[in-house]
Parts: sequence; structure tokens; C-alpha cells
Amino acid sequence: GKGLRAAVVMSAVIGGATTAVLWGFGPQFVGLFVDSSANAAVIAAGVEYLTVVSLFYAVMGIMCDFNGVLRGAGDMKVFMIGTLGNFSARVVLAYTLAAFIGEAAVWWSIPMGWTIGLVIAAARFFSGGWKTKSIIEDAPH
Repeated sequence: GKGLRAAVVMSAVIGGATTAVLWGFGPQFVGLFVDSSANAAVIAAGVEYLTVVSLFYAVMGIMCDFNGVLRGAGDMKVFMIGTLGNFSARVVLAYTLAAFIGEAAVWWSIPMGWTIGLVIAAARFFSGGWKTKSIIEDAPH
């Protein structure tokens, strides 16, 4: 419990700091990967992506914290359900939302997937079911 709480606080702080940096220096950051003579629309799309997705970096980090507890406990089935829920939601939501918001559906689907993955992992953590798992089988006596 204490380890998870510390990890959640660190994820929130680091996620918030990363968001602040990307919001303040998004165009410069995108410029590291895209030549400044490139199409301005490419740079604008990159900045828009970072602006949306970075808002949820703390959610992604916290999802990873809860997933780490599940993996460490050997609760791989629920971890995989959460991971598949995350990725499946991204694909379904990107296609569904594209009709309404265009390419922005791709970057909005990412934090929605993270949120679904977090909800699944946190629900399992708070249910306590992960405590009954073991990654090492008991040796016969």
C-alpha cells in the first residue's frame, strides 16, 4: 500500500511537470522531431496531439503503477484484461470518434484507453483479489 501510494504521488507529480513543460514548449519539442521548414500543419498537429495527450500523462503513470502491483503479484489475467481493454478502446474510440472530430479522435482515444485500463487495474487492486495470486508455486513438503 505504501509503495503504491508513493508511486501514485510520483506519477502525478512527474505527469503534471511533463504536461507543464509540453504545454509551455510544445512547438519547440515538436521541432526536435520535425524540420522547421516542414508543413506548418504537421507541426500544428503535433502540438495539438501533445496538448491533449499530455493532460493525461498522470493517468497513464497511475495506470502503470496499479498494473505493476498486479504483475508483481502474478495477477496476469486481470492485467491482460486491462491492457486489452486499454488497446481495444483506443482502436474502437478512434474509429468511432473520427466521424465527429477527425484526426483528433486518435489523440483523444489514447487517454480514454488509459482511463479504462486504470479503472480495471484499480478495481482489481481495491477488491483485494490480487492478494490471492502467487508467482511462485508452493513446493511440496
